[in-house]
Amino acid sequence: SIRQPSFPGKAPQATPLSTFEGAQRLPLSLKRISTYSNELATVDFVYGLQRLVNLESLSVTSLICLPETTLLRLPPNLRTLNIRLGSLGQVEDSIARLPRGLVSFKCQCSGSVNWTISHAQQLPRSLYDLSLPEMRNSCDPDMLAALPPYLCDVTLGWGRLHDFNKYDPLKSLRCKALTERTDP
Repeated sequence: SIRQPSFPGKAPQATPLSTFEGAQRLPLSLKRISTYSNELATVDFVYGLQRLVNLESLSVTSLICLPETTLLRLPPNLRTLNIRLGSLGQVEDSIARLPRGLVSFKCQCSGSVNWTISHAQQLPRSLYDLSLPEMRNSCDPDMLAALPPYLCDVTLGWGRLHDFNKYDPLKSLRCKALTERTDP
């Protein structure tokens, strides 16, 4: 975890690590990165992580929102992603280019969300955990039917979608309800 103090009203300072070159100097063996620092929430930093083929977990949450184009250049073997974006669904192919092995995608968004059935269809089919900002059509049955088939947790907007099974078109084909969880 990387934390740096930030002060309200003070502009973030660039640090050697917050640059593309700084991220390029991180060890290739890294498996998890969590940063809560406004100084590291930069596009250059995230783009520099693309070469970290062992990186499985990335959490970039701060007061500063990254542009949606950040999703276009993520490390290829990422399994979990927790990110704060300025918008979602505005950039062509941003959802389609998420790493295919992603099992958890948690996105906070401060700006506009333009989510369509096509975006739901483009999500990696390997997702088990999905958290997205509030959307106008979040409970549209067609949109929910287009979500990845193995989702266990779905959070849309401010809360969990407790009746996800009510909208699940594959409910009759599943062994157990999606909202049932088995903890190891």
